[in-house]
Amino acid sequence: MFDSEHRELLQKIRRLRGSIDELNGLLRSIFTSTNDNLPTRKRTSKKKNRSAGAVEKESGASEPPSSLPGRHF
Repeated sequence: MFDSEHRELLQKIRRLRGSIDELNGLLRSIFTSTNDNLPTRKRTSKKKNRSAGAVEKESGASEPPSSLPGRHF
């Protein structure tokens, strides 16, 4: 009895370790593919946001606000 239970547990542990290894491989591939793409996207988006924000501030500074703040409806 003890040997059969022990063998079953060992088989389950081996299966779990195999599943964990597969998941680790998938996570590595996901993170490496997203990390390869992130720096380029961040740099371009930051530049666009900065230039767009500067234009909005300049145009908004000369014009009075059309509605009172806090009243959206």
